[in-house]
Amino acid sequence: MVLLNRKMAIWAVICVLWSGTTAPAHAAPARALQAPQQQKPPQRQDPAREQSFAGTVVEAGESYLLRDESGKEWRLDSPDRVKPYAGKRVRIQGRPDPDSTIHVDSIEAA
Repeated sequence: MVLLNRKMAIWAVICVLWSGTTAPAHAAPARALQAPQQQKPPQRQDPAREQSFAGTVVEAGESYLLRDESGKEWRLDSPDRVKPYAGKRVRIQGRPDPDSTIHVDSIEAA
């Protein structure tokens, strides 16, 4: 009796394993049914895309920084253009670099 139960258990395991490895001839492979997954690169700022920044222009030696509401500081690449706005709140259109520099396209008092 124990031998018969053991044989039935082994047979059941074989059937389960066998059924998972075979597929009907008309069945399409699972990969063909799924849409291809495209990997998206991590989101980061595109240095070529113009963005809007707001904050206060702060003099730092011979250069100028933009300090935003959160306290983050951005170096401004056009000291001659931003000098008249030192100490004032401004809105800047520009392109950011990964090194926290803004290439200023336009600046206006906010």
